[in-house]
Amino acid sequence: MTQARIITLTLNPALDITQVHSGVTLGGMNRAQSAFIEASGKGINVAQAAAKLGIPSIAVAPLGDVVGQAISSLLTEGNFELVKIPIAGASRCNFKLVDGSQITEFNASGPTLDLIEWQTLESTLLKQVQSNSVVVLAGSLPRGIQSTVYADLTRKIQLRGAKVVVDAEGSALELALKAEPWLVKPNRTESEMLLGTKIQDLSDAVAAARKIQALGAQNVLLSLGGEGSIMLTKYSCFQASPPRVQVKNTVGCGDALLAGTIVGITQNMDWTESLRYGTAVALARALMLSPSFPTAVVAKRRINEVQITSNV
Repeated sequence: MTQARIITLTLNPALDITQVHSGVTLGGMNRAQSAFIEASGKGINVAQAAAKLGIPSIAVAPLGDVVGQAISSLLTEGNFELVKIPIAGASRCNFKLVDGSQITEFNASGPTLDLIEWQTLESTLLKQVQSNSVVVLAGSLPRGIQSTVYADLTRKIQLRGAKVVVDAEGSALELALKAEPWLVKPNRTESEMLLGTKIQDLSDAVAAARKIQALGAQNVLLSLGGEGSIMLTKYSCFQASPPRVQVKNTVGCGDALLAGTIVGITQNMDWTESLRYGTAVALARALMLSPSFPTAVVAKRRINEVQITSNV
């Protein structure tokens, strides 16, 4: 695949406020050691990460009120184009608390999209799609949007000859699988929720990936946090294992993994090297406390630290 366009849809974007603390007292005063503000949402993160890696990307998102304006003002990355759909409701604001190696998240539910807003959003997204596009449908759904949305969009986008990636949870993921997307990227928790079984070891993870593929996904990227990930394609199954490091921030690591893997594919790497690259991008992100994604130069320094095991 050459000259691919990476397009993402974030139906429920957010303004993330992250505070770093050393010890938290519930019910008392806590003063942060540092704080960061970033525009977020899975699709936006993937587009930003791809842009940082040097690949032009487009992020389509509904934005409203002052929070929506703030999100828009933060999205100025080079190689990155924000296509914003104005909505009447207020975009959501999330709060994340980093205390040592633990992260506690407080996520808002987001605005309600009406029918006209949704129709505008859908038509705008589809106008961006070309036959060489990789379209990422990612994140939670705002109120007013049916859980069939990713399945419906997958079918429409695939009719245009483009590849579809779905990163979702619950019924939105379950229904999307019926549309047979090119790639899905559930994490451990999302996979356990979908399948109703626990993933406790490598064999469980591989079995889960195979079950998800049997439900319709052409390829499955199952992320396991610090334990790496499982990639199951039509023809092979392999594991990526990052080194153990002192993680500074896990927020956005899954999005970095997905972005790096997709970028690898668009640059004609095979699945194995694409996953290695994606894992290196996620590893570099985990070592960054500030809200940013690594450049290609930074990510490539980590590639040799990632171990790939074939035929797991």
